[in-house]
Amino acid sequence: MVTCERCGETLTEPRPCSYCGSQFCADHRLPESHDCAGLDEWRDTGGHFDSGFDDSMSAED
Repeated sequence: MVTCERCGETLTEPRPCSYCGSQFCADHRLPESHDCAGLDEWRDTGGHFDSGFDDSMSAED
């Protein structure tokens, strides 16, 4: 049985966080709602966000 990592609610429809991968209820599914460590890494001004898009393969090629 899966429970929300933030409040402990039993989940019938778990919602994994895209940043940290933990399971949350509807109220805590957003990174801002569960103090997501992954969100802090994304906001790091010294870091680099990699969208996975490789601009060397543009549509004009």
